[in-house]
Amino acid sequence: MVNARSGAHNGGMSTVLRSMAEAIGSEIGEQISDLSMLEESIRTGIDPTFYGKPFDITEHLKIGKAKAEQFVSVLVNKVGSALDISNIILAGGGAEFFKDVLADKFPKHEIITTSDPVFANVRGFQRAGQQFADQIFKRG
Repeated sequence: MVNARSGAHNGGMSTVLRSMAEAIGSEIGEQISDLSMLEESIRTGIDPTFYGKPFDITEHLKIGKAKAEQFVSVLVNKVGSALDISNIILAGGGAEFFKDVLADKFPKHEIITTSDPVFANVRGFQRAGQQFADQIFKRG
């Protein structure tokens, strides 16, 4: 990791889902507050059900992809030339959703998705906590 070219940006899968939910809510005339149904729909490829009927989200996926492209453009600007980058590792619940967008922006790079990416952040926090606890107890 290169810290000077890394950082956070307030844009990820939750923002993608919120933009899709807003568009769907406008269409059906009711606010969607449960984003997990959209996330599951994207992950499984099965349309969500509203009022007992499947709702085709194909057009709304385009809204989500457009939002993802905005976020990846911010990343590309932050990273600059990617000539010295060996590969890109994706983790988190939106890994598969962002993969093709990243592949378009970084066509010469290998893009690796962690196994079970939805839980990758949790596993990372757990490992960091274990390392921190090990350091504390070794000093005490």
